[in-house]
Order: sequence, then C-alpha cells, then structure tokens
Amino acid sequence: MKAFLIAITIIGVFGCNNSVKNDLSQKEMELTFYIYPEDISNNSFVIEWQDTLGIDLGYKDFKLNKRPQEVWCVLTNSKQDTLGYYRGRSTPDQYCFFESTDSIVNLNFMIGANFFSEQIGSKENYIEYSKQNKLPIYFEAIQFNLKTQLRDSIKLILKNKN
Repeated sequence: MKAFLIAITIIGVFGCNNSVKNDLSQKEMELTFYIYPEDISNNSFVIEWQDTLGIDLGYKDFKLNKRPQEVWCVLTNSKQDTLGYYRGRSTPDQYCFFESTDSIVNLNFMIGANFFSEQIGSKENYIEYSKQNKLPIYFEAIQFNLKTQLRDSIKLILKNKN
C-alpha cells in the first residue's frame, strides 16, 4: 500500500508538472488566410490571416495584443529570397505586405513571442520566455500560386516542421 501511494504521488507530481507547463512545441495549428493584390502595377500584395493561437487560453477577438505568443509570417520565392515578412510590431497584427513578380510564393508561418504582451514586458523576459518555450516554432512552408489563388480564403492545418 505504501509503495502504491508513493507511485501515485510521483505520477501526480510529474503529471501535474507536465500539464501545468503549457506545451508550446505545438505540433499543428489551424489557420485561415487569403492574399489579395494591393497594387497590381507594382506587384504588391497583402496576406491576411486568422489563427487559433491562444484561443483555448481566452485570447480571441481583440485580445491579440495580450497573448504571449503571436503568429509570424515570412514570404519567400523559390530562391528563398525574402519578399516580405511580419515578425512582430508594437501592436500585434495578422497581415503582411509583400512584393513579387513570381507566380509561386512560399508562406513560412511560425509562432514567436509577443514582446508587448502583458506577460512578457521586458527584453530580459522576452529572451527567457522564448528560450523556455523553444520559440520560434516553425511550420512547414505552404506554396501559394499568385496567378490562380488570389482572393481565395484558404483554411488549413499547419504542421510543425520538426
């Protein structure tokens, strides 16, 4: 009986420890995005997205600036040249401008720390928070055809790159 209680205690302690720490190594994430032309004559576009990051913790609608993580996006061409990016701003956003003459662009989504979250608040906390949660988390790139998919709302599940 004593061994049983010790085993239950050990399982409880380690089990609670793992469940209390939020596992942000996120294997997948639901995301909806669309790309539309900003200025066709200048090959300028905008990508906008809605993500599910933090919804289970109550961060939804207008609480984007309060959540400790945010979704970043880097757009590249087939040569891996950066066409545009969003990697955090003073106000968290869910869009990014880019320019491209390519037909196919790669969307590289990732999860990064939100420097301006009320839970982070300083450079030291930002660095520590990013280390503890192994940020940024990279998702597999998505190829997008600017000639055939513009203005299409695309809903998908992003898969962790690791």
